[in-house]
Amino acid sequence: MISPTEYIKKQSEKQMETEFYGKKIYMPDEKYFSEYIECIQIDKKNAAQIFDEKENLKEQISTVICNAMITRRDDWLIKTKKRFAFGNFTKSISSVIKCLAQLCTVAKALSLYSEKFNAFIEKIVLAVYQCRFVNIWSLIALVIFYYEIIYRKLKKTRVKYAYEVCDEDIKEYCDSRGESIFDRHFFLKSDSNSSNTNNDFKIQIFKDKLSNQVNSVSIVKPLIESDDKVVMSIRFMGTLAENTLMYTILDKMINNIIFDFEILKEEYVNKSVELEFISRDYDDDLLEFLTECQGFEREEQVSHSYKFLKGFNKLRYVKKE
Repeated sequence: MISPTEYIKKQSEKQMETEFYGKKIYMPDEKYFSEYIECIQIDKKNAAQIFDEKENLKEQISTVICNAMITRRDDWLIKTKKRFAFGNFTKSISSVIKCLAQLCTVAKALSLYSEKFNAFIEKIVLAVYQCRFVNIWSLIALVIFYYEIIYRKLKKTRVKYAYEVCDEDIKEYCDSRGESIFDRHFFLKSDSNSSNTNNDFKIQIFKDKLSNQVNSVSIVKPLIESDDKVVMSIRFMGTLAENTLMYTILDKMINNIIFDFEILKEEYVNKSVELEFISRDYDDDLLEFLTECQGFEREEQVSHSYKFLKGFNKLRYVKKE
């Protein structure tokens, strides 16, 4: 497991960021971060006050969550198309050719030390050359067949299912008016019959101080407690920030959650305490960050809608220690 700072620096090098703002703000320096970004933590102690003081904050949170879902979908579709681009196809073919060339080199080297092995290699080579179907044109035809029938069909299938599964989550969230993440009373007015169940959620929001716009949200559900186990569940974590700033926000966001998780372990010393996050593989940037830097481990598959494309199913990631 690498440190978040090293991971963020590694990602920043990939982004080719040239703007000074982006380069400075990814550094784990509170001075720079707090200059541009404000973090507000909401729980049952201050929820009523904050939502009363900040008009339309719930609607802003809802909008950011929806937009973050749409951004994830679009990013995943772009990555999928790039992964199956013709350039990557030619690279894979080149890799196969290089591998075969290396095998031939190894076989030739080994044949120098064994007459039997040398005779075996010569028989294979002779059989290949005598086969009338093995020539340059048949190889070209095979490559074209592989690309047109298999590679492009697989690309089309993955893009189709990627769009459907991402759109399914967005549609579920919008149609349920946020119920798929919050309970069904969260967006009701305080004078409605909502009890105070929404206050049991722990919410983090990050705002851009210059524009006063919310750009990142995390939602932690009320604790799930049984006789021998307590589960702290991250229901949503997302950001509209780009490049290295995204990882800085995610780092601070998850660190705040883990801080509460550590306190929870001290309170429930006689029980197993877990911090879980359920997501699909299309959320690969966040999942990579959680597994590489924060000690989360993939534990189990919790939905089974896609038999062959298992990454499209919901997966449970857990931090226990």
